[in-house]
Amino acid sequence: MTATVNTPNRAEVDAMSLFLAQWRESLMAITLVTVVVMVAWRHLVPWPISLAWCTCVFTAYIGQAWASWHMEKSASLETAMPAWTPWLLAAIVLSGSAWGMVPWILSHQAPEVLLLACLLNVLLTFCVANSPGTRSMLYSVLIPTSTLTTSALLMHPELRYTGVICSLLFGLIMFLGLRLQGALREVMAERHVANDLLQDLHQHQHKLLAVERERATLQEREQLLRAMHDGLGSTLITSLALAERGELDAAGVAQLLRECVDEARLVVDSLDEIEHDLATLLGSLRHRWSARLEAAGLHLHWHVEDLPPLPWLNPPAALQVLRIVQEALANIIKHAQARQLSITVRPHEGTHVRVSIHDDGIGFDVNTMPSLGRGLRHLRQRAVHLGGQLNVTSQPGQGTTVELALPVINEHSPSLADVSASAAAP
Repeated sequence: MTATVNTPNRAEVDAMSLFLAQWRESLMAITLVTVVVMVAWRHLVPWPISLAWCTCVFTAYIGQAWASWHMEKSASLETAMPAWTPWLLAAIVLSGSAWGMVPWILSHQAPEVLLLACLLNVLLTFCVANSPGTRSMLYSVLIPTSTLTTSALLMHPELRYTGVICSLLFGLIMFLGLRLQGALREVMAERHVANDLLQDLHQHQHKLLAVERERATLQEREQLLRAMHDGLGSTLITSLALAERGELDAAGVAQLLRECVDEARLVVDSLDEIEHDLATLLGSLRHRWSARLEAAGLHLHWHVEDLPPLPWLNPPAALQVLRIVQEALANIIKHAQARQLSITVRPHEGTHVRVSIHDDGIGFDVNTMPSLGRGLRHLRQRAVHLGGQLNVTSQPGQGTTVELALPVINEHSPSLADVSASAAAP
């Protein structure tokens, strides 16, 4: 057979916690009452009896304090209660018995003195019934105190009817104490039910958040795979068709392969954990394009100010931003004949972030260059999909400035259709 240890339920633990919160004040108050009683009966009770009673009472008080202190200092009250509650109850029974003996000690005095002692016990038990504690603690005080006090009155010839009344008072006090204990237990039980429901709600919320994050991750992966299929896949298919017809030379093949590599790298960069940080996203693009810009004879000036986070900058949106900036850089290398290139990223009026790309090249007139005009329209469409705006300023011989304005707060993040449409755009 295995030994079982009775562990207290949560209501008992809470009731004991309330008791331990004020056990020092309670013991100080009852000690003061004890001293008053000792002073009051110093001429009525022989000193050996008074000394024996005081020893018994203070031993009970020390026992209560010792058990309460150990439970208070324990790491877990629930595990400490089975070990120390019996000692606490024993000390309370001893204290209740000592106070119940007071009417017996004074039974040979005048009836008024005996009644005063009984009234004191009634008041003490009433205070105990209204104090926090467990039912076993209430029984430990009331049963010995009420039994001894009532029996002392019933044994007195002149106070028997008073003893009956006193027993009724103790019964009412017991009933009141039990009602209060029951109400306290109900309140504690309801509080625990509410806490359990709250914990369950939090757990379900965490599970829902985890499912939502997983769903969002899968959706982002699906979007990026579709983007790779529509962007990289269409480029490879076009390159294969041209190569099969013999319409591509070695330089053309190299150019198409370079575009495929750039597209693949864009997708990889957009998957990095950037924590909605545009500066980090563009920094990866700068690192990848530095060698190509240098090979093209371009000196890069890079300036990024402190930027607010962009909550909408998820991987599909990051892919859109990278495509816009990369296409602008590719156009500069192909057409601008520039020597100086500056990229500036700064906040604007607290509502937008502006990415400005300026070169000192030959510039152009959009109205007289239809092919470039179509490319700019596609860049503007991508910017609109991001909730932003793209402006191009250029004059022949005065260089070109491409400025992308992105909102800090954007209720519309790029969808799968947006990414696919922009990726398929020529």
